[in-house]
Parts: sequence; structure tokens; C-alpha cells
Amino acid sequence: MDLVRRCAQRKKSMLETEELVAAVTDLLDLRSLTRGIGVTEAEFASTLRAIQEFAESDVGGEMATKRQRLKRSMRGLPVVVGKYLGLSDSGHVIIPANLPLD
Repeated sequence: MDLVRRCAQRKKSMLETEELVAAVTDLLDLRSLTRGIGVTEAEFASTLRAIQEFAESDVGGEMATKRQRLKRSMRGLPVVVGKYLGLSDSGHVIIPANLPLD
């Protein structure tokens, strides 16, 4: 019974993560958004929630400018959530899972 419950919870969390990926991809107009090597499912989901919350917040002033810059700078890029900030050989932008958004 415990195995069935864990399997159902895992499937539910995977669906939630897929929905977050779709929402953030549409919100920032990304080409793709994937989880990198060494990043857990929980870290990936947490990073996606933080990005979504930051991009959808309605705080004005300097934060509004930062949101607009984020949206413009990431438009059309393939993004990977990884351990470190960088660029891959395949052209993906790698952002850290602990990305500071403040």
C-alpha cells in the first residue's frame, strides 16, 4: 500500500512540475526549459516557483525594471536549471537552482 501511495505522490509531483515548466516557458517566452544533471526534482520545482512568482509579482519601481529585463534577456533561449551559472556547448543558458531573484 505504501508503494502505491509513493508512486501516486511521485506522479502528482511530476505533473505539477510539468505544469510549472509550461507556465514559466510561456511567461518568459523561452524556447525550452529543462532540469540539469545533479538538480533534484524538488530543487527544480522550487526554482520554477521562484521564477514564476518573481515574474508575475506586481511590485513597481526597480523590481518592475528587473522583471522586464529578465523577460527580455531570456526570450527565445533554451534554458537549463543546473548547479552553476553558465553556457553549455549546445547553446543552452544554465541558471543555478539557487538563483537569487531579489
